Amino acid sequence: MPGEMPEKTVYTITKSGRQLFYVLMDKYTDEKIKYHFEFNPVIVNLDKLSKPKSQQLVIKLKTKLEKRKQDIKRDEQAWRTISKTGAVLLSQVQHVNDALLDWIDELIHNLQ
Repeated sequence: MPGEMPEKTVYTITKSGRQLFYVLMDKYTDEKIKYHFEFNPVIVNLDKLSKPKSQQLVIKLKTKLEKRKQDIKRDEQAWRTISKTGAVLLSQVQHVNDALLDWIDELIHNLQ
């Protein structure tokens, strides 16, 4: 009949699934923490460009980071309603973005 909701399926975590979950949690907390930013190749190669082009690209990155900060602020309430861990992850993203903005200001200063 139109408008009727389909029957819901309820899934449960099996004992082996829970064990795998714990193994994965341990694995990722035991590994070396890696930081990778998609723009790192740009930074590494700035000295191969003219000074004006280098400055242009770094300012472009700063603009992107400022936009990201605005996006985070806009989405903050939605993240906080997801869960406590969602709020914690949002806080992490905010701190990393703020640190990158401080870092890029220093880079811009050094390129002058």
